[in-house]
Amino acid sequence: IAVMRRQWRILVATENGLLSLWDLRTTSMIVNRQLPDRDQGIIRVTGRSNADLLFSAAASGDVRIWNHQLKPCDKLKHGTPISGLALSIDESVLAVVDTDGNVAFYDAETFKLIKAINFADVGVAAKFSCIVATPKEKGRSFAISDQGGGLTILTPDTHYPSMVFTDHHDGWISQAAVSADGDHFATGGEDHRLLIWSVFDPMKPYLVGEHGYWIRGVAFNENHSILVSG
Repeated sequence: IAVMRRQWRILVATENGLLSLWDLRTTSMIVNRQLPDRDQGIIRVTGRSNADLLFSAAASGDVRIWNHQLKPCDKLKHGTPISGLALSIDESVLAVVDTDGNVAFYDAETFKLIKAINFADVGVAAKFSCIVATPKEKGRSFAISDQGGGLTILTPDTHYPSMVFTDHHDGWISQAAVSADGDHFATGGEDHRLLIWSVFDPMKPYLVGEHGYWIRGVAFNENHSILVSG
């Protein structure tokens, strides 16, 4: 699910390849589209705040670009199974990660590749599970979570991480969220634990609590006074 707050829109994707766009004010569906077999198993969706461009990533390794009526505009062939998709806070960069440790940054206007990094090439054996945009570095920074339970902060303007949060989850981080100021991260994983990390003390995350099952989603509200997990 992705929220386009400026236009009060929600983009929803299902595992069987159904995309639907909803109006939050009326709670009514605007349009939906059934994707072909190759694009079923949608992993992530995101979109611009004014909902003029929407993005979906499938397990096949393709990223599809849609207009506000879910009509196809373009397609990016990432190649390997995608695990995460995010649009930068300034909406200039589309970032894609996969389970092979690859990160690809695309220009969100032209859809051309800006930079691709394989973390094995920089000495990090990582398998990425999701990615979220952060407001740091003028809104061009991303936090990438991995299957080992850690977080890596990266921008398309550098080749090496600006910060690495050490592994404190036992296994996959399934979802991550960032506070509005970019100073705190929340992560939920297959170990059922919900953690908050601070950029001021990345070695010691705070254990908020534990669920009875794998945590699938986490989110802060706008002034990061409330954290929701499920």
